Amino acid sequence: MRVAGVVLLVLLSTLPMHHVSGSATQTLGCPETIPLLPGQPTTVTLIQHDDDALDLEVWNTSEVQVQDINSTVADGIRTWTMSLTASLTMGVGHVDLTANLTDGSSILDACTIDLWVRPASALVLGASGQSTFTVNEGVTTQVAVNLTNVGSEPEEVHFTLETTSDWAWGWTLNGVRIEDPNVTVQPNELVYIGAWIDVGLVGVDGRPLFGTGPSFTLSATSSFDGRGATWSFVLGMEEVKRVALDLQVPNMPVAPGTDERVEVVVTNRGNVPSKVQLDLFALENDGTVVTGFEPIDRFQRDGWTVALFGALPDVSIDPGASRTFEVGLLAPWTDEGRMDVRVRAKIGAATQTVDIAGEIDLQRAFEVEDITVRCPDLEVDQACEIRAKVRNAGTYDDVATIELALNESSTGIVNMSVEQERVVLNHGQQREVLLARLSAHPDALAFGTATLDVNVGPEGQTLVHVKQLDLRIAPRVDWVFESISQEEDTRQRVSVTATLRNDGNVVDGLVVSMKASHGMEMGLIPPAGAEYEDDADPIRSFEVEGLPIGDNITLRAWFDLPSDEQVNGTVYVNLSVRSRYVPEQTFQETVIAPYLGVPWQEGASEQGFDLGVLAGQAWGLFQVTWHIVLAVGVATVILNRAVHRRAEQRAERANPTAEKRREETSEDWMAGFQTKQTAPAPAQSPTVDAGAFEQAFRNRSTPSPAPAPAPPVALTEAASVVLDVRTSQAAVERLDALAAALPPAPEATSDIDALLDDLDLG
Repeated sequence: MRVAGVVLLVLLSTLPMHHVSGSATQTLGCPETIPLLPGQPTTVTLIQHDDDALDLEVWNTSEVQVQDINSTVADGIRTWTMSLTASLTMGVGHVDLTANLTDGSSILDACTIDLWVRPASALVLGASGQSTFTVNEGVTTQVAVNLTNVGSEPEEVHFTLETTSDWAWGWTLNGVRIEDPNVTVQPNELVYIGAWIDVGLVGVDGRPLFGTGPSFTLSATSSFDGRGATWSFVLGMEEVKRVALDLQVPNMPVAPGTDERVEVVVTNRGNVPSKVQLDLFALENDGTVVTGFEPIDRFQRDGWTVALFGALPDVSIDPGASRTFEVGLLAPWTDEGRMDVRVRAKIGAATQTVDIAGEIDLQRAFEVEDITVRCPDLEVDQACEIRAKVRNAGTYDDVATIELALNESSTGIVNMSVEQERVVLNHGQQREVLLARLSAHPDALAFGTATLDVNVGPEGQTLVHVKQLDLRIAPRVDWVFESISQEEDTRQRVSVTATLRNDGNVVDGLVVSMKASHGMEMGLIPPAGAEYEDDADPIRSFEVEGLPIGDNITLRAWFDLPSDEQVNGTVYVNLSVRSRYVPEQTFQETVIAPYLGVPWQEGASEQGFDLGVLAGQAWGLFQVTWHIVLAVGVATVILNRAVHRRAEQRAERANPTAEKRREETSEDWMAGFQTKQTAPAPAQSPTVDAGAFEQAFRNRSTPSPAPAPAPPVALTEAASVVLDVRTSQAAVERLDALAAALPPAPEATSDIDALLDDLDLG
């Protein structure tokens, strides 16, 4: 059969290449022999040592089928591949296959391939499936199986052994160790192939468990067709019993009359669940067991008591698992002594021992940790706690003495109240205790410092210095409004003067501002050295720095009373002072000033008096107590004078021939304000405080929205009388009526007369 363009890829392409005659430039490379299995396709590869586009002619018998001829070019070489399949009816033997490389008209190169048609391989192992062998730890084990070639052709057999175990192993052939597992097996020949395996030890985790172990898979493969056989086996570990003991504290100090427990860990190092037998032995000083001493779980000797706790003899421990038990040591009440104990653990025939020594130890020691002052700085009105953790580091229950000592420079700076000087602790016990409470002395300046030494030791022994604490006085900001006054002028402008004192313990500064309940003109008058906005008019706030402790500062402000309100009311002006050192701390004072509504301002103007003047006088009476007292005194004198004048008038009517009065005096001038109207019924003169008087003066007509309570009617009438003195004779009669109910008054002194003469009563 003639076929063009073939490249042959062979599974076993390592066979030697045969070249035949051809052109000098085109060389075709072919395998020498190709084994074929009837009915099984085999891929064959041919190499053309250039990349020319040529044809390939293949000549063969009809017993071999040629399919899938293809070519590829890479790196200047053309590769041809084809599939060859021998028929199932073809007998065993050799057949030649000829391949010609042509250009379409002539043969440029050619080669001949020997096709060996042979039967399939037939390898049989003496065992199959999976087998299990019991092995002992640490022993080298031999495992082997027979292999037979039941085919008619010699076979090149390749052996492999697969496992996940890290145990060491190697090959044996017919009982002899070999390195190369590749052997030729003739037809009907039997060989023994196997492996030697070093069995590992049972690990600390108990693995491999009893009856378990690693698995191995042995494979035998024909080099001809890859056919073969496999066999698996498992090496199951024999039963292993082993035990281990471990303890962290082999030497235990024990305080007299107290007990300690030593923890011991027992571990099952075998590969089967097992119960553990635990025993105690008393030992001599040389470490030998006391003669005649039988193993036991509890005993007493030389005043000591030794016992097992948590032994659990009837409970199994799994392989690799552990359990903790305790050996208790109760010491006698002696100053010194020692007890040596041996602990034995048994699992089957396996045993393990550890030795424990209990010794009486008289150590006295205390440790102090985490000594803390629970506040960064000390304040006057807030106690600062000092706490610490005290631990008994000795070997028996004891009492600790704690001493706190302030340094000499702390006098007048720190106040201390000691809370605890004696602490009772069991050995090993730790407790947090409150040592003392500290506070700043009231006279201490900010940032003043002091030190506190902490000394600790066993009661009755020398104390040990453990720590020095640094203390500091916290800054305290306290501004006090020492005084505040206000005065109203004729323009209804109220001037306010306030004095503040720095009662804190730190040099401070102030940020001063003002706010009002009404929209009106107002401003601050900054003191010398204050900072404020240059373009501020009026000034609503300013800052001042460097105000010493205990010094005063005077604040001045002004505001205009509302002049366009329709009803009477009250203005509230807040002077706010904020500390520069602690900006969040603010001090404030409120100034209260009543005002008249527009209708009442007009009414006052129609009655012929200056509202501003009267308001200023009334406000002055409110602010200065002696002014009020003086005003009341003057009113009283006027009433008394009116009473005397009324009596003189009555006497003159009764005696019309009386001599003509002497030169006119102020009293005579005031009598001209009498009227012939019927005098009102006598009214009792009320007693009022200055604030109510001033409120009545400003709000006598219409109720004010201000929160102050309304004055009594009698008080309002009394204030009206004072005003009416300047305007009408009716006032005199009203004063006469008020005076009628009063008892006779003594003659006024010359000083009072002079004062009345100076008064402009109109």
